[in-house]
Amino acid sequence: MPLLLFEIIVTTIIIVIILLSLEPNITIIIIIIIIIVIVLVINRQPLSSSSSPSSSLSSLSL
Repeated sequence: MPLLLFEIIVTTIIIVIILLSLEPNITIIIIIIIIIVIVLVINRQPLSSSSSPSSSLSSLSL
């Protein structure tokens, strides 16, 4: 539980910093944030519970 809380705090701080920087390529930054969150969720799950991580990663790359 503390690890999950720590990840939420870190991602929130990163999002706030990026929003404060007001860069023009907002959509690219949002896509990168979404990919990072998805990777964190995949890494947090045990390998036994995730059905097929390789297929989800390949669909993400496509």
